[in-house]
Amino acid sequence: MFASFKNLFKSKNRSAEDSPLNSVVSENDVQRQQEQINDQQRREVEERYRQQHPDQIKQEKELSFEHKTNKLKKS
Repeated sequence: MFASFKNLFKSKNRSAEDSPLNSVVSENDVQRQQEQINDQQRREVEERYRQQHPDQIKQEKELSFEHKTNKLKKS
C-alpha cells in the first residue's frame, strides 16, 4: 500500500516538473502555432462558404476557364 502511494506521489512530482507552464516557448514557436491556428480557421471558413454557395463557386470557375481560354486564343 505504501509503495503504491509512494509511486503516486513521485509521478505527481515528476509531472509538475515537466509541466508546460514551467517551460520557455520561443517566439518562433508561438508564431508558428498562431499561423497554424489561423490557417485552420481560414480553411473552415472557406469550406463553409463552399457549402453555402456552390453555384457561385461553379460560376467563378467557368469565368476563370473562359478568361484563360480567351487569353490563350489571343497568343
